[in-house]
Amino acid sequence: MRPFIRSGPSAIRIGDTWYVYFDMYRKHRYGVVISKDLENWEDITDKLNMPKGAEHGSIFRAPKSVVEKLLKLRTLISILDISSVRQYDRHSSN
Repeated sequence: MRPFIRSGPSAIRIGDTWYVYFDMYRKHRYGVVISKDLENWEDITDKLNMPKGAEHGSIFRAPKSVVEKLLKLRTLISILDISSVRQYDRHSSN
């Protein structure tokens, strides 16, 4: 692994491969390395696509149906004007 500042690692095993995701806070991005034996690591950060501003995340398993709903929600939010959504939330909570 290249030497760089990392923080908040999260690990998950998928099949026979371990993935360790971490916050590269000085570079303002996320990184990921993979290993099959926990001794030899490959940096695949360049292949990682994380939402802008992601920090100190967590990894969890979720049913495919939940992931599909979250992806649809993310798409909908990116289409909406977020300031309008926030304004609506403030008015609807009164």
